[in-house]
Amino acid sequence: MAVNRRDRTLLSRIYKAIRSLFKRKSTNEDNFVTLISVAQDSPQIRVQLLSILDQTPFQRQSLINTWIEDLKLAGAPRELQTALTALLDEEVADRARLLLRSSDG
Repeated sequence: MAVNRRDRTLLSRIYKAIRSLFKRKSTNEDNFVTLISVAQDSPQIRVQLLSILDQTPFQRQSLINTWIEDLKLAGAPRELQTALTALLDEEVADRARLLLRSSDG
């Protein structure tokens, strides 16, 4: 009987894990990938992002925080705000700059 109960517990945990994968909302990484993809397809957005990413870390963070606040006030999608937040990290910003520069050619 103990094996049966243990099996049910294991199956229950597996079921919950699988269910959570399919119910998963977009992650910060998904939002960031979407932002970079849109920037690669839209010259205007790419230019705006690159102009921000080319700044010093302090200036970049200030500009991004201001942009995020403006987006909040304008009622922009939370996903866009979250994607921009990723650019506050210096390594992420450097990678984004490289990706966007490589799409210039």
